[in-house]
Amino acid sequence: MPPALDELEITVSPSLTGISSSSFPLTLLGENPEGDPPVMGLDNAGKTSVILDIEKALAGEALPSAQPGQTRLRVERFEVTLVELPWSQRSRSAWRSHYGGAHGLLFVLDSGDPARVEEARKVLSRVLSHPDVSGKPLLLLANKQDAAAALLPCELIERLCLERLVNENRSPCRIEENTKGPRRKKRKVKVKKKGWGSQTHLKSRRDRE
Repeated sequence: MPPALDELEITVSPSLTGISSSSFPLTLLGENPEGDPPVMGLDNAGKTSVILDIEKALAGEALPSAQPGQTRLRVERFEVTLVELPWSQRSRSAWRSHYGGAHGLLFVLDSGDPARVEEARKVLSRVLSHPDVSGKPLLLLANKQDAAAALLPCELIERLCLERLVNENRSPCRIEENTKGPRRKKRKVKVKKKGWGSQTHLKSRRDRE
């Protein structure tokens, strides 16, 4: 019988200013120019605006791109192309063609639309269970955290069944908050979820005032 695998870790990484350069792990990029991370998520999740936020946060040199939906950057010693995957049914069938060469995946979630979290869970489950994705790191961007109905990262972990998904598919996961507007008050409390690349296990809890 093979030895039991250690439980994989989830990092919940609250950020006061949205996406930061330290919150975008270079492990998602790799050194292979073909290993560019796909940016996926439901329609209206904010994928395009998130890519612009990442571009600003990384402060990389913008490079010309020959194809629509692609953003090319030179960041330190890396050249990376962020590929926004369209949501249409026909386009989703082609998502898998981007999995094999990717070193990691970005999944954008609209935190302010709780009604579609179950739909997002099913999509994320299908993505992570693909053999070309299993074992690769996942950066889940909890977008629109300034929305009145926004779910907290700890709530998203539960609603997405994220612990089960990442452990079944051996995909290390990090959740990063992102917002355009001012954030509500929040405090940090201990959480049992383990962290990707960190031993500080925190979650964000906003005061519902």
